[in-house]
Amino acid sequence: MTTPQTTHVRPNYMLIWLYLFVMTIAEVLLAFELPVSRNLKLILLLILAIWKALLVALFFMHLKFERWRLRLIFIVPIPLALILITAPAGAFEHHRHGNVVLGLVPPLAIGAAIGGPLASLLVQPMPQSTLARAFAVFLAANAVHIWLRAGRARAQ
Repeated sequence: MTTPQTTHVRPNYMLIWLYLFVMTIAEVLLAFELPVSRNLKLILLLILAIWKALLVALFFMHLKFERWRLRLIFIVPIPLALILITAPAGAFEHHRHGNVVLGLVPPLAIGAAIGGPLASLLVQPMPQSTLARAFAVFLAANAVHIWLRAGRARAQ
């Protein structure tokens, strides 16, 4: 079985290095010198970091010249990486406002690590309609809980 040959054009590595260098200078200036808001700085720094990572992956790791399936191996984890970057930021912000009870974090983390796989094994044989009804009951119970809690907070 023969596969179609694709020509591998050698990229201009010096030009790509220059792009990476200029973006690094921009990141340093953005982080230390520019008088913009912290959130805007973080967003711009993330965009520059992603752009630099793409340049490295596409040209220095030669992904630009590979088959689409191999590119998918590198693309699929990106949403997980974004979640792992942004989720702690939200947790720290909640903690900064006093909305996190630190004593509950370890037992909840252990419960999630053990309960997640066990729950998935438990619900796999269940019909989808049962799972949908159970989730609806869960949502309704949470809505009632939030409603009652808000009523108590207004009464105080």
